[in-house]
Amino acid sequence: MSVFVNNIIEESDNEIDQIEEIEYTAKPCDKKSTYETEVWLHTLKNGKKVKLEITTFFRYGEMTIYLNEKEKKEVLLKDEIVFNDYHAEFSYNMNACDKYFEIVNKDQYNDEEATEICNLMHICEITDCTIDNVIECNDSCDEFGDDCFNDESLVSRGWIFDDTIYGFQCKCELYDENDEEVVLDDISEIV
Repeated sequence: MSVFVNNIIEESDNEIDQIEEIEYTAKPCDKKSTYETEVWLHTLKNGKKVKLEITTFFRYGEMTIYLNEKEKKEVLLKDEIVFNDYHAEFSYNMNACDKYFEIVNKDQYNDEEATEICNLMHICEITDCTIDNVIECNDSCDEFGDDCFNDESLVSRGWIFDDTIYGFQCKCELYDENDEEVVLDDISEIV
């Protein structure tokens, strides 16, 4: 059994207790609910910041997560989990099935800024771009097709990769080192 002592400490009655974390494998309860969100950043000519989130859903995936007793109960009761909120490591995803693109706070950009964002995202030059159709170039780009908008084109256009967020949009099951499912003994113990 893998046991880690987390650097987080709790104080109780002037004593300091270290929190013990145990390694689990987290598996989603539903198919097509495992996701990863890539976060990309750019700065427009006028200095305004842009954040692009690209979320890919997968048919299945697993994470390794290190939890203390309180966190274990919390995770098992959640309807959705973001692994970046915990001490976790990506294990794997398989079979991408859906992909979504979002400009965060897109309503803050005017038409001129939307055109600039669009041209920063795509290889082809688009002149009739609005903030609502900034992602839709792939469907109409005859010259470059699917290659008009991808990770490589983002990097070549000056986008900076910032983070990857991993999660399940469903409840999860936890498995111990013996691949046995972990169940809650007493839900009423949760603070």
